[in-house]
Amino acid sequence: MSHRAAEVYGLTFLTAASRVENPASRAVLARTGFTVAGGTRLSGLPGLTGRRSLTRASPAAAR
Repeated sequence: MSHRAAEVYGLTFLTAASRVENPASRAVLARTGFTVAGGTRLSGLPGLTGRRSLTRASPAAAR
């Protein structure tokens, strides 16, 4: 799915959110490459937003 988002739609990142009280969802996001980008509220409850880059780092940036 992330390949399609980048190649077909030209997206450079994905965002997602999960409730703070849902460690399983946070674990899935972490396992699939999302990093915490900030806080939010989901249906009035505390949550976290995550971001995953869809661009490859240049070789110079990876050093």
